[in-house]
Amino acid sequence: WEAACGKPYNLPRAAADVLEAGFVPCTSRELVWHAKRERGSGKIVIELQDAECVEAVVIQHEGKRPRSTVCISCQVGCRMGCRFCATGTMGLRAQLSAGEILEQLLHASRRVDARAPLRNVVFMGMGEPLDNYREVMAAVRVMTHKDGFNLAPKNITVSTVGVPERIIQLAADCPGVNLALSLHAPSQPVRERIVPSARSHEFGKLLDAVDVYSARASGRKVMMEYILIDGVNATEGDAHELGCALAARRAWAMVNLIPYNPTSAGEAEQFRAPSEAQCKRFRDIVASYRRGGGGPRGA
Repeated sequence: WEAACGKPYNLPRAAADVLEAGFVPCTSRELVWHAKRERGSGKIVIELQDAECVEAVVIQHEGKRPRSTVCISCQVGCRMGCRFCATGTMGLRAQLSAGEILEQLLHASRRVDARAPLRNVVFMGMGEPLDNYREVMAAVRVMTHKDGFNLAPKNITVSTVGVPERIIQLAADCPGVNLALSLHAPSQPVRERIVPSARSHEFGKLLDAVDVYSARASGRKVMMEYILIDGVNATEGDAHELGCALAARRAWAMVNLIPYNPTSAGEAEQFRAPSEAQCKRFRDIVASYRRGGGGPRGA
């Protein structure tokens, strides 16, 4: 344990001997490290005890207070089947245990630069966190415990494609963590085309759940992730519809617009990214619906 985590046992020697004889401190191993720098940012391919693999991405932030963020996985594959996502084509192959989730932080902590300690965790890797709710919550409790990774809840983000009842439960169980919703559409019909699991969760009810989360989490902002796909969800009409839908809500939303990045899954759908000019126009229209802005300006 001391070698794996850099912390003393703080246990009687007899108990420590039993643990050492019957258990291992880490059930997974780093298989590949794809470095973007000599030490700092990069991607870790981690082999689990059942020989399945997941990925964790380490991102180093410079500035006055250098720090690192790790993007982690919670499942092998995913059952949500998002049309643009390579992981979605795999189907769900395995649920990660809380320990396997936490071990990704352990591997990442060995790779971060000492000048930029691990401070932020985002559940934006493989899998749908709210589809593995119990294990994700168990992992978050250890991440934030003083005897665990001692991270501030506000530095943890749970990203979901949208499971309304779990979003509401998250507000009760972990109101201090951040919520990011992979929205990707301004309406139910468009969302069903991009996110097949949306057929089970009506657009309005999903945003209702976000309102409840924000209210119960002391008005915390919710990030709305929106991948822009030309000819699918990136028209000026889509922008007006999105801006109007979010402006009508109680929750404060921060919209993260992401031009589509080619994937094998998206290529099968013939998806492509909009032009830079289209992206800017979409952004400006959505921004014109900010509260107090009086609706679209110059649109």
